[in-house]
Parts: sequence; structure tokens; C-alpha cells
Amino acid sequence: MRQHPLMIPDSESKQIMSRAFLDQLAAVDNWACEEVNKDYFGIDAKIDFQGGISLQVQLKSTSEPDYLTDGRLAYSVDKASFEKWSHSRTPVIIVVEVLDKEQSKWLDHSVEGVTTINGIAYWKRVDTLPLPEKGSRTVHFDQNDRVDHTTIETWRNIMQDSFGIPEEGTYA
Repeated sequence: MRQHPLMIPDSESKQIMSRAFLDQLAAVDNWACEEVNKDYFGIDAKIDFQGGISLQVQLKSTSEPDYLTDGRLAYSVDKASFEKWSHSRTPVIIVVEVLDKEQSKWLDHSVEGVTTINGIAYWKRVDTLPLPEKGSRTVHFDQNDRVDHTTIETWRNIMQDSFGIPEEGTYA
């Protein structure tokens, strides 16, 4: 099917879907998620857990996942991104959202009026991974890397371990 010239490309639609997914994930736990407009440093969004110390998030999405025979998702990331992330002073998380090939299945609108994003997302901390020797590196995600209702708290714990941010309910 030919796309209308004024429509955004599929790659941009996928990026918007991954951004919406992250916004909803953060909102459920009452954390603000801020979009980074200029992706110079391999970062698409930040979640501020306390006063300017932000977890940095690189968002990716695919409708053609590469699942290995053991069930892990394999996702190739270029060396330049790893170089940027390795210089970060705060933790960097990559989130890869797997969407259906058929765009009409990305959202589900129920009779009850509930809209659901239909995707599976995986995450991994990448600023501490070794740099690839050549052009890219494959990041492997298993079932333990699935994004779920505990993910935001896990990310907050990463920030707490890195910077000593106060426990929830206490303020500096």
C-alpha cells in the first residue's frame, strides 16, 4: 500500500509508540518522563527520580524482531551509540519495544473503552556494557529483561545505588 505523502514514515510511528509506552510506564508510578528533542547523545527520554538526576533512556522499536532459538531477543546497536553511552555520568537504559508487523494491531480498543498498547518491551542497562570492537554489537534480552510493573522501581533502585537518592517518601 502506498503511503500518503503527508503521512509520517513507519519508523517515526514506531518511535512515537515507544515514547507513548515509556510515558505510560512512568505515569503509572507517578514519575515524570521528559522527551529529549535532540538525540545527539543517543538518548530519547529522561526520567527524573530526584532533583535533576535523571535516568537516561534510549528508545527503540521493531516490528521484525530477531528471536533466537532459546527465546532471547537479539537487537543490534551501532558502536557510536555505545561510545556515547559509555561517557554518560548517569545510567543509560535501552528499551526495545516489539510491535506487530501489522500497524492496525499496535493498539487495541475494547468495548469497555479501554485502549491498550499491544507490544512487548525489553530493557537493559547499556552504559556499563563493553564497547564493540567493530561496527555494532548485538544486545541480548531474555524474559528477565521484560518491562513489567516492577521495572520503574528497578530503575529507581539503579539510580539510588548510583547516586544515593533518598528512599521513597523521604526528601533531601
